[in-house]
Amino acid sequence: MEHYTYEKLVQCVQEGEITWCEFVRLTDFGEAFASWCNAHGIQESDNAAQTFMSMIEERLYDDSEEDYFLTH
Repeated sequence: MEHYTYEKLVQCVQEGEITWCEFVRLTDFGEAFASWCNAHGIQESDNAAQTFMSMIEERLYDDSEEDYFLTH
């Protein structure tokens, strides 16, 4: 898949063109997702990817400490 904007990737996942795992891997959060899964002993999956992205979105809109989701 060629390089798409975040908004285009959101559209692709919403339209079922790509899976949640593909979505996360194609964003700037791909490496962080892999590390998060490894740190928590979970397998990369669409459910894990959705959970991870929900956490990312919460952190983006939250005034909490930066990078909390990567270490906990």
